[in-house]
Amino acid sequence: MSSLWIPARQRISRAHEISDRLRSELAAYLATNPTRLEVRRRVPGGSELVLRVDRQPPARLAYLLGEYVHQLRSNLDNMVVTLAERGAGRPLSEREERRLHFPIASDDGGFTELVRTGPLALIDAPAIESIRAMQPFANLRYLFGDEEHGGPTWDQPLTVLSQLSNHDKHRRLTVLTQVPDRIAIGMLGSGGPGLNYVGSHPFSDGDVIATIEVDGAFELLGSESTVMVEVPRGPMARLDGLVSKLDLVGSRAFEHLTGEPFVEVDLN
Repeated sequence: MSSLWIPARQRISRAHEISDRLRSELAAYLATNPTRLEVRRRVPGGSELVLRVDRQPPARLAYLLGEYVHQLRSNLDNMVVTLAERGAGRPLSEREERRLHFPIASDDGGFTELVRTGPLALIDAPAIESIRAMQPFANLRYLFGDEEHGGPTWDQPLTVLSQLSNHDKHRRLTVLTQVPDRIAIGMLGSGGPGLNYVGSHPFSDGDVIATIEVDGAFELLGSESTVMVEVPRGPMARLDGLVSKLDLVGSRAFEHLTGEPFVEVDLN
């Protein structure tokens, strides 16, 4: 294990500590059953399911998400500085360090332009090509093991990480919202209910989230809920799924840039 990359291992390990706590806090919040559904009969026929939010997601979840994103994004920049120091064979000046950062681009032309402006100065060509291969527009086998990459770049982990990082640092706290995840309905007579979801989230307290078209009697057996994250320039994302996706960014990027396996380190 090279001592050169110990700070990177430490920062990624810290990010994983935060993600573990974030999952634990999320599970504790959802265990309080913070939402419920009310059945409102319509005239004529059918019913509406109305969302009631008894407890909003605690602010702690949003702040933990911001801290988690900060550690992951900062580590990418830190690794670029380390690569530049290795390429230069000397400590960098403050002016040189200020120019450096890990670029995240949506297309190859944008990446080439970013490289031209100097964020990867002093880094050798093989390392620059490794960073290019990690870009959202490029093949993402290093993240998912996929043989092919396709689809829009807004859904790629590095794009989401960049959007959340910029939003949290420069604009406002990332928005978390509570939405129903699973709804169970049972018929008391013959036939089956027709459950139709209304629109798309985010939903607020008192919103109609679904309609039920049914002739016979029914009962609402229960529902589960989840917390969604407002991702700038992208669709809402489940908080638990988003954290699982971003957890791969730190460790896989480390392995891709260093050629070493990532191993968690003890921060005590």
